[in-house]
Amino acid sequence: MNDLYTRLVSAIERSLGPEWHKRSEPRQADQQTVFLRDEKPTVQVIWDQKAAVVTVVVLPDGASQKGIETALPSLSTFFHP
Repeated sequence: MNDLYTRLVSAIERSLGPEWHKRSEPRQADQQTVFLRDEKPTVQVIWDQKAAVVTVVVLPDGASQKGIETALPSLSTFFHP
């Protein structure tokens, strides 16, 4: 999964272009990369190793440049029983 996460981050980085700043750091038990650019949305890629899920979040301009810092909801909360 780490290879897929790395390839996704690289693809997003190429798509955004060289004027975006990239910050990679641990996130609790997960890994994340945040892409930033002045007056643009914040793009956050989160790898939840335990659930084997990668989430891409795009926050509007003016949102926290740290991205989402709380736990993400599990996939089961998105589906109605």
